[in-house]
Amino acid sequence: MKNKYIFILSLTIVCSLLLSLASEGLRSLKEKNVEIDKKKNILNAIGLNTTSLSNSNIDKYFFDNIDTLIIDPYGKINNTLTISDLNAIENNQTGEVKYFSDDIEYLPMYKDNSKNVVVLPISGKGLWSTLFGYFAIDSNNYSTVRG
Repeated sequence: MKNKYIFILSLTIVCSLLLSLASEGLRSLKEKNVEIDKKKNILNAIGLNTTSLSNSNIDKYFFDNIDTLIIDPYGKINNTLTISDLNAIENNQTGEVKYFSDDIEYLPMYKDNSKNVVVLPISGKGLWSTLFGYFAIDSNNYSTVRG
């Protein structure tokens, strides 16, 4: 009877160690996949079909054509901040996500210069949790929804 508990404890420790090592070892791949998925969603909102694009093609298109802008509360572009500098704070009641840096609210925005499209992140409350998406509008007149 005692050997059974020692076996169960040993198996639990070995499995948890293996899971921890796999999680840490694959962390960079997971972060890259999250970044690629975000870029795919932005490009889909613009109107590009990303199903046939490889990850390197998505990175290249994003680097060549998409400008990431941070807008301050007065509508001016802040060139000193990046998306990673902003803290996303979610309102659990409404699902609205606001982006802050030093207690000042900012709005991240993506602009595709080749297609004249501005993409804004949106969020709202879904059935079980918050839904996230991207809303694309025409940058010439700001009245035409592009995706």
